[in-house]
Amino acid sequence: MTTFTLYLPTAVATLLTAWIIAVADGRAFGVRAGMFGGLAFLLSNFGAEQMATARWDGLFALTVTIAALAAFRAWMRGDGWTTFWLAATIATLTKGSVGVLLAGLGLAAVAWEHLAGRRKPLRGSHVTGIGLRTAVAAYPRMATRVGPLVVTLSGVRLGPAWDNVIDLRSSRRAGDTVIDNVSGESQEVQVRIDGRPRASRRLAAGESWTLAVP
Repeated sequence: MTTFTLYLPTAVATLLTAWIIAVADGRAFGVRAGMFGGLAFLLSNFGAEQMATARWDGLFALTVTIAALAAFRAWMRGDGWTTFWLAATIATLTKGSVGVLLAGLGLAAVAWEHLAGRRKPLRGSHVTGIGLRTAVAAYPRMATRVGPLVVTLSGVRLGPAWDNVIDLRSSRRAGDTVIDNVSGESQEVQVRIDGRPRASRRLAAGESWTLAVP
């Protein structure tokens, strides 16, 4: 794994999110509004941070955006909720169940429309989508990343990207390499040096691992 491939997924996801915003806004408010909407997201501090860090945030924002737009479309049409639940489930796999909440917040507009005298109730079936979401929740292994988190070191130098990897923090202390599990759960961590497996270990939440790297 190189620094380029480490940063690539979230960078591509951020670009796709900006493109989706531009297309959706363009259809609703015109091409100019869509262009500025996409650029506003891409050039915002939020978008810039996603592009510059090797985290899951970019993928999470992409899946939540898709789910939110799918929810709005299903509300307007009165069907198509399976698409919303599918996108929301993928968001859950990316960074937890908060993805469903964030994607569905826009549906609070149902109450606003009712109070304004423009009733637009939620119609359509949620059975298939909720069934899919329930199946994922019933199997916790599906909601976590498959395989160990791999830390690749070049010689005794830490790649600069690893300072920003979600769940892990790597540093040099007193000549040793220290890997800290800063996530809220145990993680299987595998260390490779110059592409070769060096050691592996399961770290409990908050646990540190000190390696004597020559």
